[in-house]
Amino acid sequence: MNDNIDSTNAILDCELCIIGAGIGGLNALHSASSYLKATDRVVLVDQHPLPGGMWQDTYEFVRLHQPHPMFTAGNIAWKKRMPAEHLAYRHEVTEQFAHCLNELRHRVDLVTLFEHIYQGHREFDDIVEIDILKPHAQGAVKIRAKRLIKATGYNVKPAPPLSLSSSEIHSTSPTEAVFLGEEMASSNTPILIVGGGKTAMDTAHALCQRFPGREIRMVVGQGVMFFNRDTFFKTGIMRWIGGVVFFEGFLDLALRFNGSNFDQVNQYRLKKYGLALTKAPQQFHVGVISTEELALIRSGLSEVIEDYLDDIVDTPAGPKAILRSGREFDLPAGSWIINCTGLIARQNVEYEPYISDTGRVLSINMTSMPFFLTSYCGYFLTHLMYREALLSTPLYAADMTELVVKGKAAVGCVAESATILNVLLIMKALPVQVFNDCLIDTNRWYPLPRRLPIVLRFMLNNQRFASQCQQALDCFSSNSGISIAPLPHVCRQI
Repeated sequence: MNDNIDSTNAILDCELCIIGAGIGGLNALHSASSYLKATDRVVLVDQHPLPGGMWQDTYEFVRLHQPHPMFTAGNIAWKKRMPAEHLAYRHEVTEQFAHCLNELRHRVDLVTLFEHIYQGHREFDDIVEIDILKPHAQGAVKIRAKRLIKATGYNVKPAPPLSLSSSEIHSTSPTEAVFLGEEMASSNTPILIVGGGKTAMDTAHALCQRFPGREIRMVVGQGVMFFNRDTFFKTGIMRWIGGVVFFEGFLDLALRFNGSNFDQVNQYRLKKYGLALTKAPQQFHVGVISTEELALIRSGLSEVIEDYLDDIVDTPAGPKAILRSGREFDLPAGSWIINCTGLIARQNVEYEPYISDTGRVLSINMTSMPFFLTSYCGYFLTHLMYREALLSTPLYAADMTELVVKGKAAVGCVAESATILNVLLIMKALPVQVFNDCLIDTNRWYPLPRRLPIVLRFMLNNQRFASQCQQALDCFSSNSGISIAPLPHVCRQI
């Protein structure tokens, strides 16, 4: 059955229910289809009207920060033909999500419930009952599935405009209709970007291109560093002779981390692999930018402020920005304040292990993440689940809600070490074909002769690398009190 079910008070029986049709959910569906028959029913539920997850909500001018071929579901190649190095725009990404879903419809008996909301579930001996609600409709849908995959991931929501005291400024965000519109273009008043991460850099890039010469400032907090796209994603002939294979850089950084020296590792990352607006950025969330993009942003900004915005208040002389450090500066009436602050860990999320005690419920969520990329979680964890290996593979899971709040400076080190450790663990648990079918592997940007040395290094040094990463993560977790460890009900022996 490939049609949406629009009835209420329905009961659906299925082999698998997946909550979320973003990059994590579609990769989970792809992996599960390798083990299911064409007649097996899968119910896919999502709150949006179309597949794509956060890409349905984000700002129109957003682009992938990596070349597009590795942003897909499993081994489904991009339908739209573009140069491999092209950084896909929002509409191109959502078109690919739709293509992936259409391809996956041919592999299982897929029922899609878009514009439906997951309400909760209950596990029994041989079944999982899931409650689904369609807003503004009377009644609900109950799903009875042999397995449940909750692929909510980071559950990113668009940032609203900042609530500020001044009535003489325009407070907005990149997803608001007024952003980059006629009113902003015609006002010619200064623009203040609040934030320094991926959204802020995308926004600054767009504004500097659209309004050259206009006064644009950024308040970037402690500063954010990014991976240098020119280092990790060389183009042309340089893919054969230059650049750094992604996991080669991850391994280099992971082996330098001992659990307490994240400041030194951050400095080394910035010097060898990174780029930043500021000289000594304190945060790293595994984003990517190029030297050309950074140069355009730098040339278009009037000032980069390493501080935090507390408020903007009205005074007899006009609006005044108040920073956390105590610094103040005047803004002309009609100035634009763009909220680009972080979208992760902004809401309370109840803890949920990535795999339940029974092994029937896989949850890809912020409180228990073996991989910082939800695509990796969806793809690899689902393979482990269907091979009955998820409860016996001691993956290190990080509580990202706690890490982002309490240990921002260590996010990069933890992500790199946990990724290397968990990849080494799943290399033991999954057959080579699973990796061969994984187009989302960023290492595939480079041809096979470039990738083989790092693969052989992983295989020959598996135990040593795993032990070193494990010790570093154990040390960091013990010192910080932040949970980064295998789940209590999963075998811990490595």
